[in-house]
Amino acid sequence: MLPIGSRNAISRQELSRLWDLGDRAVRQVIAELRQMDFGDEFIIVSYSDGKGYYRTSDIAEIEAFTAEMRSRALQIFAPLKKANRIIRENGSQTLGL
Repeated sequence: MLPIGSRNAISRQELSRLWDLGDRAVRQVIAELRQMDFGDEFIIVSYSDGKGYYRTSDIAEIEAFTAEMRSRALQIFAPLKKANRIIRENGSQTLGL
């Protein structure tokens, strides 16, 4: 479904055309595929440089992708620290995030 190797990366725009889906739907399909484990050694990666999506089993690429995703996750969760403090101080429960 998705090409193997960075040199074969495919843009979301191209996937949208090939799959006959809108951009948002393509992002949703990619997100769902990333959550599935097909028992193989490949993961779907993309980078913020916008070159597109591809599958890889290259450990260095997987580590770089993991580092980028971790950084994004930390930025997303950072505001929760303050929000959780305010909730705690007002007697409510948090999700422990």
